[in-house]
This record gives sequence, structure tokens and C-alpha cells, in this order.
Amino acid sequence: MNNKLFLIFFCFLLNTSNLISQELAVLKYEGGGDWYSNPTSLKNLIKFCNDNLNTKINLEPKVVDSNDPKIFDYPMIFMTGHENVFFSNESVKNLRTYLFSGGFLHIDDNYGMKPYLLPQIKKLFPNKELKEIPLNHSDRNLFINSCNEFYKDKTYLRVDKFLTNRIENLSRNK
Repeated sequence: MNNKLFLIFFCFLLNTSNLISQELAVLKYEGGGDWYSNPTSLKNLIKFCNDNLNTKINLEPKVVDSNDPKIFDYPMIFMTGHENVFFSNESVKNLRTYLFSGGFLHIDDNYGMKPYLLPQIKKLFPNKELKEIPLNHSDRNLFINSCNEFYKDKTYLRVDKFLTNRIENLSRNK
């Protein structure tokens, strides 16, 4: 009987999986930087993914505070803005747990965020060295090459400084 119920439930989930959508969120951080800037870029990226990759991402991204436990509801969060960024101790703890649990944080520095952001990233990963990823790194080129179709259409989204400038990232343990 239990196996039959499980099978029925599993089939139900398979049949309804195309109705379920993923949700992404914009990270609202402390410090006064305009975390809300560039509101259409994420929506355009979501539309592109839904149209071309057969994803079912909700077209309206949510907003989540950096210290909110609801951050775990989103597999991917986006951070953008200009200038000042600050993470409180509570936010650092929450974001570290999120990232080490498999969450993904995409950061788009619209302009001037880097000098404020790097010390906050160091707070998140105090025992790691930040290392620049070269323009010709294979992981980076794989991502950029897969996005060429998206980025050639200027009506969708400008090429983020995240992609065109050098990327700073955690060095990998070898």
C-alpha cells in the first residue's frame, strides 16, 4: 500500500513539475548603496532563460534582506548597486551559511562598489585569499561563450561589468 501511494504521489509531482516555478531574489544589503538599481536586467535575464532554456523562473524577482533566513528560499540571489556595501555580523553569518549550503550569489558592480564590497567579502571568507580570475580562464570562457546569444542582442541587457572586467573570486583549493 505504501509503495502504491508513493508511486501515485511521485507521478503527481512529475505531472505538476511544469507548473512549478523557481524564484530568484535581489539582495537588499546594508550600507546605503543602491541595492535596487538596474531593476530590468534581472527580469530580462529571467525572460531569456525561460524563453531559451525552458526554465520556469518567476518573472518578478523577490527582494530578500542579507540577514533574513528567507534567503534560503532562493537558489540564486543577485546583488547590484553603486558604492557603499556593509554586512552586519548577523548578515555575515546568514550569507556564509547560505553560500556554504550551496546558495549562489551573483554580484554586479554597476560602478564604484568594489572598494566597499571587497572588505565585506573578506568578512564572509576571512581565511581565504581573494584571487583574480584571468580573462582567459576556462571556466569563465565557458560561461561567456554560452551567453553570446543573449548578450549580442542589446535590447535585452548590457554586458555586465561582472563579465567584461576582471572577476575577483575566491582562490580554489588545489
